[in-house]
Amino acid sequence: MNKEIIRNVFINIFAQVITLVIGFILPPLIITTYGSAQNGMVASIAQFIAYLSVVEAGIGAASIAALTKPLYNNDKNQINSIIAATQNFYSKAGSIFAFMILLLAFIYPHIVEYVDKFSACFMVLVLSIGGILDFFVIGKYRVLLIADRKNYIMVIFRIINIILSAVVSIILIENGNSLLLVKFTSVLIYVSGYAMIFVYVKKHYCFINLKTKFDKNTLEQKWDVMCHRVSGMVLDNSPLVLLTIFCSLSEVSIYSIYSMIFLAIDKLIDTLSDGMQGFFGRFLAENNPNKMKKIYEKYETVYFLIIGICYTCALILTIPFMQIYARNMTDANYIQPTLVVLFVAVGIMNKLRQPAIMLYVSAGHFKQTKWQAIAEAVINISASIFFVIKFGFTGVLLGSVCSLAYRTLDIIIYSSKNVVHNSLLITFTKVIVLGIWYYIGYFILYGYMAYNINSYLDFVKNAGTSFVFLAIPTLIYLFYIKKVR
Repeated sequence: MNKEIIRNVFINIFAQVITLVIGFILPPLIITTYGSAQNGMVASIAQFIAYLSVVEAGIGAASIAALTKPLYNNDKNQINSIIAATQNFYSKAGSIFAFMILLLAFIYPHIVEYVDKFSACFMVLVLSIGGILDFFVIGKYRVLLIADRKNYIMVIFRIINIILSAVVSIILIENGNSLLLVKFTSVLIYVSGYAMIFVYVKKHYCFINLKTKFDKNTLEQKWDVMCHRVSGMVLDNSPLVLLTIFCSLSEVSIYSIYSMIFLAIDKLIDTLSDGMQGFFGRFLAENNPNKMKKIYEKYETVYFLIIGICYTCALILTIPFMQIYARNMTDANYIQPTLVVLFVAVGIMNKLRQPAIMLYVSAGHFKQTKWQAIAEAVINISASIFFVIKFGFTGVLLGSVCSLAYRTLDIIIYSSKNVVHNSLLITFTKVIVLGIWYYIGYFILYGYMAYNINSYLDFVKNAGTSFVFLAIPTLIYLFYIKKVR
């Protein structure tokens, strides 16, 4: 099992590095070739589509939770029943999603300015192709692989698609093709990745029968899961949607660039949790609380250490990086220190709760926590609208800070008391002690690092130095674990 965890983590890390590198290559090309408004349009459409996918209603998360025990027991009849139910619900949700996409394609061109209406309409349709296929074809297989701890298979296929898509997109952009054609070609390449997943599942899970009869209550928690899905989507996707409505597409573009940077950091940190849900679900299925508690406490410590390293580096290095990265993006002001501070605050608060979230998701405690999730969504959207009207595009992050201040503490307390039964004092002590260390580390490093970066080579050198210095507590802890064993 340890080998499986390590394999999942390292493949995910490699995928995030590839995504990070390629993710930074394309936006400057798009902005300098097509303008900030076009880049903002693509970013905002993607967020609108993400919002519409709420019709998924938590089917995926409910299916993963339901599959954990049957996979552990190798109960093929129950597995088939759950997969058939998942397919049925996904098909119904997909029909609603497709209809809403058509509405969005009609409405979106009328709520934005300075873009061609025809192009905006077709861009909505093009960017939604992957989501539609996920509902009707791949969704059921994706949840099966995640529940069976085979998330790395999808990651491998994604790496291949990301590289191919980037190469083809760069060629098309350099040859003067339209942004619509660039995105359409990219979507087709990603669709080929879905085909690879389909073939893999058909070969390795040949017992799957989608015509198996199932009880309507097979995924009885799907509506409870939907509450959590809505909350998560409000937190992740409402900023760009609200910016599209209340601000300009240039401001959407500025926000999207910073969001891309911090999303890359989030995903890099998430490599420590991607695929772990299946493992903790297995511990729960084994009814081995002591083993789960022991592993979870070590996992939580390492996760907190990584959070501190990544976000302290981000606080020090983001603006120097942007001064190099955005030097040719002259149609808008991409140097926004306030955004960096707010993104770091939101990122830390959001990530501190991820280990606890993984626990209650693995345990299937969706119904018990749905009202707290609804409260988070209400706080977030209300505060974000208020602050974006008052302060502009930084206001959406202030709204996230308000909701996270409540929900992060609530989630940590709930999982501690009801799932893993560990000490809250230990968890909070970790946060305080590590917080002090990284606060000191920031002031030691910032004065030198921030003013000595004039090229990408300088950035890499200073980023490496910062990472190594801030990683000292992590190395000490890992050495301690090895000695204890």
